[in-house]
Amino acid sequence: MSQFENRFTFERHFYVSVNRIQFINQNHTHMKKFLIILLIILGIILMIPALMPKSFLVERQVVINKPVEMVFPFVKSLKGQDEWSVWGSMDPNMINEYRGEDGTVGFISAWEGNEDVGKGEQEIIAIENNKRVDFELRFMKPWEATNKAWMTVDPAPDGATTVKWGISGSMPYPMNAMMLLFNMEKNIGDDFDQGLLNLKQMIEALPAVPFDSIIEFPDEIPAETSVE
Repeated sequence: MSQFENRFTFERHFYVSVNRIQFINQNHTHMKKFLIILLIILGIILMIPALMPKSFLVERQVVINKPVEMVFPFVKSLKGQDEWSVWGSMDPNMINEYRGEDGTVGFISAWEGNEDVGKGEQEIIAIENNKRVDFELRFMKPWEATNKAWMTVDPAPDGATTVKWGISGSMPYPMNAMMLLFNMEKNIGDDFDQGLLNLKQMIEALPAVPFDSIIEFPDEIPAETSVE
């Protein structure tokens, strides 16, 4: 092989090696940029829930044109709540189970239904007669959570009653990021508004006599409607 050919061969291998090195360097540069961008995105995803609230509180109210003494028995009845809350109509085949004496501390209303209502139970944990009822909500499906809820009644002008319905709970990091997808204030608030409107219409359609003398809920429900 001539000196010229040797030089040509050397230069060709040299440039091929240089091009390979440049190609590798470019790939490393692109990879570094990709990893940096990925880390920035991951950091933002983790930072957003860290800056978001880790608890929620939703409360709605309605004025019912009936006196407190007539409204409060509806408010403290969990069996009655099944009749006017929107969740009772989300699954016509929902199974309910009641344990204890309705309208008293310790009474439990349990439910199990489709994916819209899930599975859970609500317990009366405190009652202040003609003023307030406190509940504990225990959700089991589709996710587990325990929240506090309450209903209050206050006298309003012209013999009417202001009824407030609220719920509060916590959602620890990073699960609180779900509040970006599910607007607690709007979704739960809308359901509360509709439920309170149903309650208002139900009570205002009744004659001015005590609630207990109009409707009596049975202490026990038929066996076929009990949760297994």
